[in-house]
Amino acid sequence: MAAVTATSNPTFAWNAESGRWGDMKTFKDPTLLGPAIVFALITPTNTTALAKGPTRGLWVGAAGIIFGQDAFGNQVNGIPVAIGWNPLCMAGIDATSTTATNIWGVW
Repeated sequence: MAAVTATSNPTFAWNAESGRWGDMKTFKDPTLLGPAIVFALITPTNTTALAKGPTRGLWVGAAGIIFGQDAFGNQVNGIPVAIGWNPLCMAGIDATSTTATNIWGVW
């Protein structure tokens, strides 16, 4: 996935305004630590990162395996996910080889 860049120097909080991770001490969005406020059905794709940034978690309708990119852009392969809540911070979900369906991103 070209839209996400891997980093070996991860920081702590996603800043939606800048579209990148920032230091938690300077992060101004109080919703980061509270309950999730945005839910969206994710259509897996091999070419595009999630527009809202990395998820707080995934709600899965049908269990399976997920291939994609973690919050830092690293490729992750074969993550088993159960029906329901999965606390995974994902920046993208690949269509190829992903078998889980009805995947909802939670931010």
